[in-house]
Amino acid sequence: MFMVVCCACLLLGFVAASLSYREILREVRTGTADSGSSVTSHPGAPGDAQVSAESLRSLFDNLRDRTDNLQKLITTLIALSSLYAIVLTVTGYLNVQKILLEAQSSLQDVVATKEALGKEYGSLTHISDNLERVTRDLRDRLPDVRELSASFDELTLEDHERLYFQEKAISFAQLVVPDGDTDIAERLSGAFVTLARFYRGLYLSHLRALERRRTEEEMSDFAPHVSAEHAETAMLPLRERARFYARQATIQCADSFIAYNELGNCLLEYGRDMADEALKQFRESLRCNRDQQKARFAISSILHRRGEYKKAEDLLTEALGLELWETTRESARRSDLHYNRSCAYCKLAEQSKGDAVAIESLLEKALTDLRHANVTRSEVSRLTFEEDLQPGGDLSLLATTPAYAEALRRLV
Repeated sequence: MFMVVCCACLLLGFVAASLSYREILREVRTGTADSGSSVTSHPGAPGDAQVSAESLRSLFDNLRDRTDNLQKLITTLIALSSLYAIVLTVTGYLNVQKILLEAQSSLQDVVATKEALGKEYGSLTHISDNLERVTRDLRDRLPDVRELSASFDELTLEDHERLYFQEKAISFAQLVVPDGDTDIAERLSGAFVTLARFYRGLYLSHLRALERRRTEEEMSDFAPHVSAEHAETAMLPLRERARFYARQATIQCADSFIAYNELGNCLLEYGRDMADEALKQFRESLRCNRDQQKARFAISSILHRRGEYKKAEDLLTEALGLELWETTRESARRSDLHYNRSCAYCKLAEQSKGDAVAIESLLEKALTDLRHANVTRSEVSRLTFEEDLQPGGDLSLLATTPAYAEALRRLV
């Protein structure tokens, strides 16, 4: 239905625009312009050139006005067709025809419908229940237990289409839910968080594919026709959409620590330039909920990259003293906490030059954490571990200290 109505709207617009344009041309050719004189008669008369110019200007002004009005009409019809399709999926008993009749005059009426719905159906608990179901459905497909791109790659094409469809339903819900309903606002915020994770996962999946492709291009004389730079540019809207939905989540619920965590992660995808802003979001998340590991993990990662290893280690130690990653216990994430703290201990040992006792103590702690880290649980974990053991890596001091060589071999 949605596609049929949209196509009909577009066809109507093209036909109308075409008719208007042909009408203008006919007026130009036959001399039936607003001035009353033909623009093609007596071309040699001195005054007729000015008349022709004025006539043409008037004709094209009329064409522009008609085009603007047609564009507004097409936009309204497409919006109404989208509204019709989405209402059918979000609520089964709302009077769809009533909504369309109230909204058909302009897009402003669509917005005004929100208040009418709020008065007629009170708290709209059916919308709230639907948001909770949609959020749960999205989270089940993208659990926060490992690398997001890996989870995303396991989604089927049907999963993708379902998520795109639910995205429309969530957008409609934002339109009709009444202001001041905190329960619905929280659920809407949760739905936006999961949409942000979906688009961030899509971006990361494309980014990983792009990195593999660049490697293949360097090794092969037969590079694809589309350049890697062009592919990277095409990915950027996905990153921006993820950030947009995460920001919407914080707007809907200013006390949602989960929303601030996701916004922080989205900002980190922009690189070091956005690290300060990301840090601000994670700290806001921690302000909203002190009993979580995730924000501490993220903040410590940023501080570690800045060389603030002691602060990073302190945050990771605090996190390991807690039970919940975000809202549930996640053993995989606990493993990440141990691994990162091991890296922090090694870097602190590097800074303890000349203090053999301190170095030995820190390296022992690093090795203990690595034994809890399960570094071979995934391909990404194993590769990260091997990279950190190389010269210049976070674990390089541990790798080059003979007393720990055998213990490291046993880990892999």
